This record gives sequence, structure tokens and C-alpha cells, in this order.
Amino acid sequence: MHRVIYDFDNTMGLSGKDVDDGLTLLYLLGCDNVVLEGVTLTHGNGSIKEVYDNTVRMFNALGIKDVPFYKGNDIICDKVSDAAIYLADMARKHKGEITLLATGSMTNLYEAYLYDNEFYKNIKNIVIMGG
Repeated sequence: MHRVIYDFDNTMGLSGKDVDDGLTLLYLLGCDNVVLEGVTLTHGNGSIKEVYDNTVRMFNALGIKDVPFYKGNDIICDKVSDAAIYLADMARKHKGEITLLATGSMTNLYEAYLYDNEFYKNIKNIVIMGG
């Protein structure tokens, strides 16, 4: 089993926006060998508000209740986001077990490192995809 946290900028279903992140989420949910520990939201395909509102809508429409999600910041700022704290805490709690899939901006990853400079050492794998 692969323990995965998905860091994404989900705009699937929004007019004129990319669908790749939403499709990846659906794929991960359907994989028998993946435990989706949570998702963290970042900006990129849209603002963090668009990504957050869209992800809430998507989770509600699909009845996803067992996957926690955490909101990141639109830009790097003085306050470390809930998403970054979740990433760092999960990496520390499950040291060497978490694969992080990141398909949006890298803001949450950077802030997770600022919050805990051992963050990258605690992650098993990081897969970064983007265009």
C-alpha cells in the first residue's frame, strides 16, 4: 500500500480551467493500492478561493467524507497555512511512509519546510508534476 498526500490546484469543472488535478484525484480514489491520507490545496490553475470552493463542491458531489483537505495560501506570506502544517505533521508522524504528489504551485511544500526543516527528510517520495 502507498500512503499518499495529494497537493493540488483542483479546478476541474470550472469554465476554461484545467481538469487534470480532478482526474488525478479520482484516479487516486480508485486505486486499490493507495491510501489517500489527505489533500492539500494550493493555487495555480486558479486562486486558492476558487480551488477551495471547487474542491468542497467536488467532495460534496462525490460524497467524499473520509479524506481530509486543508487550504493553503495564495502566495507565500508570514502565516504558515493549514495545508503546510498538515503536510509537515503527517510527514513527521509517518516518517518515511508518505508519498507526496504535488501538481500545483509548490507554496505548501515550501511552507511545510519553513514550519519543520526536517520535512523533506521525513517524506518517503515526492512526485512533482506540472506544466
